[in-house]
Amino acid sequence: MSYTSIQQATMDNFLRARIQSCVNKEAKNNTELAATTFGQYVLDQPWIAWQALIWPVCIDGEDAYAYAVDSGNPNPGGDPGAITDAQILSAVQVNWPAEVPAFLPPIPPI
Repeated sequence: MSYTSIQQATMDNFLRARIQSCVNKEAKNNTELAATTFGQYVLDQPWIAWQALIWPVCIDGEDAYAYAVDSGNPNPGGDPGAITDAQILSAVQVNWPAEVPAFLPPIPPI
């Protein structure tokens, strides 16, 4: 467990895809989260919005990711045995922002 493993996790394309899937599914299926300003942003910007949750998910999953790497797992981010879907979902739900974080681009006007 180190800052290096957190950074590796944030750059893991398989883990990123799983986080993106989770965030977008929650915006579609979780009425409480979808009702937030951020939830509406996710629905409007599915290719961008999920990135607001990369760091919180990777920090929450730091120990599991580091253990998988240290154990020689060649695909820690894509292995649901290393970082479970339940771990990703929990981190997404706990860290879901009510408002759109300022670092995300605004939705362009129509």
